[in-house]
Amino acid sequence: MSAYNGEKYIDKQISSILNQKLPENISLRLIIRDDGSTDKTMDILKKYSDDPAISIESGENLGVARSFWSLIMSCPDSDYYAFSDQDDIWMEGKLRRAITLIERCRSRLKAKGKSSDIPILYAGSYIASSEDMSNQRPQRYKKRNTFTDYAHSLMFSNTLGCTFVFNREAISELRKYDPDIFYVDIHDWLAQKIILIKGRMILDKKPYMYYIQHEDNYYGALPGGMKGFKEITSRFMNGESSGIRSRIAKELIKCYGDVMRQTQLTHTENVAYYAESASNTMKLLKDPSFRTKSSADIFMVILAILRRI
Repeated sequence: MSAYNGEKYIDKQISSILNQKLPENISLRLIIRDDGSTDKTMDILKKYSDDPAISIESGENLGVARSFWSLIMSCPDSDYYAFSDQDDIWMEGKLRRAITLIERCRSRLKAKGKSSDIPILYAGSYIASSEDMSNQRPQRYKKRNTFTDYAHSLMFSNTLGCTFVFNREAISELRKYDPDIFYVDIHDWLAQKIILIKGRMILDKKPYMYYIQHEDNYYGALPGGMKGFKEITSRFMNGESSGIRSRIAKELIKCYGDVMRQTQLTHTENVAYYAESASNTMKLLKDPSFRTKSSADIFMVILAILRRI
């Protein structure tokens, strides 16, 4: 967990994590990095300093992405890892469910005679909720607009990092990406792509956490309909998300290009260099691997022509 000025929320989230019901052979350790908070977050965290299940560290303000990546690089070895935001609430079966599905995936791979020692990423559905829990909207992944392959992850990532649970093999791949050398803007967005180069992704249609919506959210759940469309368009046109896909793709090539399959490398190059010439833009637009058969295709075509991807 990376924390920053979370005094209003962090206590509830820590409690929900400590209340997880885990398999008998699994123990939990919560590692919290305070990212230079200026409120009473550290005072709240000090209450947990004697709890052997919790480790607390503090540091300079790196921003949410680099703070999380700092934890990825420094956390101790384990069988499973999970990202946690400071302001959500986990249902007590969240981690057990994720571990069960990860191990089920491994068993299926073994049964097919394939290697099960690969990176595996679990992403769960969630319930978007108001702070007082009075207004709740279940958000379940749907097959028609959620993708688990590497190519689509370069363009579309509609899974939430705060639901992510992944295995030891996954973190080994993530640790090859040094944030002091490479570009990192959104930690979970980047992690998904890295894991999918060699691994698999599991989508859980059952929600096991409350994604609390409030005015301090760094990124909140997008509203539906025209309002949501306007908000995401604004992110691209006003600079917040402009060019993020091509920047990440370039860094992925630098760090992982030598281990990518040729098709993966081609897809990554198409995204990385699409804005350098009209012919490169056409390569991206003609690549069928990015298609969704939805209105998102039109949106991405417009962004590509405007050189905003």
